[in-house]
Amino acid sequence: TVTKIQYLLGLSIAAYSILIAAAVFVLVSKKRTMTVISRLYRIFSFLPKVKGFNNRIGEFVDSFHKSFVTYRSKRLYFSVFCLSVSIWVIEGSILFTIFYALGFSVSLASTMFIIPVATLVSVITLLPGGIGSSEIVIVLFFSSLFGLSFSDVTSVALVTRVATFWSSTILGAVIFSRIKYKFKL
Repeated sequence: TVTKIQYLLGLSIAAYSILIAAAVFVLVSKKRTMTVISRLYRIFSFLPKVKGFNNRIGEFVDSFHKSFVTYRSKRLYFSVFCLSVSIWVIEGSILFTIFYALGFSVSLASTMFIIPVATLVSVITLLPGGIGSSEIVIVLFFSSLFGLSFSDVTSVALVTRVATFWSSTILGAVIFSRIKYKFKL
């Protein structure tokens, strides 16, 4: 199973690399950024908050593209990448520790693998904070690979959610309340 986990870890790293490369490809061009944002608007225009956004797409794209170009530096991206990997390692360690504390035997490699995968799935689902989707990935992965019961893994996933997501959300809310946000929806 370690070889399978290493293979899956490689696949998740490849998926993230492709996703990041695609995002950079879109964001370096103002025209491509406008095309993608316009398509996203058409897809989500049924939402009331999005519906009123139509006349401000150009302003949003200008602001978004300007920010991307302003902060386009290899050093910054490398720092963000290292920070992301550090966060995944910390969250994987927290997941491993919670499994261990509750008396379940899982490998550290498996917890390190599943965190980026669960994060990717939670981003793709477009749910606020990936709520529910990342937990489902964790539950399905550990119950099928390690033969743990759904209820046991669900409890681990929920405790992990509280320990990682909600503590970060509260800290982020405090920091965000102290800064000025320029663009309002």
